[in-house]
Amino acid sequence: MALQIIKPVRALGLIFQAYDYSGNFSHVSVQERPQMSAGDWAELRRFDAKFIAQLPELMPMVLARMGEGSAEERNAVILLQLSLEHFHPLIKGLFAVMGMDALLHMKPGEGRNDFKRKLCERLGGSTLVFPDWNSPTIAPPACAIADVALDLYTLRSKIAHGVDLRKAAQDRNAPVDLTRGVELIEQLEPRPYASLLSEVAVYILCLVLQKELQRT
Repeated sequence: MALQIIKPVRALGLIFQAYDYSGNFSHVSVQERPQMSAGDWAELRRFDAKFIAQLPELMPMVLARMGEGSAEERNAVILLQLSLEHFHPLIKGLFAVMGMDALLHMKPGEGRNDFKRKLCERLGGSTLVFPDWNSPTIAPPACAIADVALDLYTLRSKIAHGVDLRKAAQDRNAPVDLTRGVELIEQLEPRPYASLLSEVAVYILCLVLQKELQRT
């Protein structure tokens, strides 16, 4: 998961279970996890030497938090894993926003404006939601945290409550057309805004986790 936090990469996971008899392993079972996939923007670049060089610093942080960190920190990493593993793009987004909720310590009664405020305080409202992985070949889209925070909250709420996404356009507090077609970059096909938001949610959760892991 340390790799995925640095930059999501297509991968398969294995869980190997065995008994340890003084250094000799007796095989019990191997569980194959679903393939992880983050989205089009992450797929445009391989997990190359620049990213690999960050692992020696980040991996011990992830291990420490998974072993001794708060439940919210552990849950956020697990939710990132579930998000990357799920085949449905909108459920990916739901899990990713849930991971943000955990790290932002969202409380009962807090709403979309609190979510936006906390997310902007943590990352900066002008931070690009598509990390600059592919420059100078392809510049990241000019889309910032402050631009999508409310829409992310609305998308998560509609999915979690089983509401028709088309109804979000008539929302009295923060209307948003989740079904309209949007184009990320010229090289990729247009898709529904809800699908784009779900991909964005994965990248933002990775950014929040990077910030959280570096905190003492």
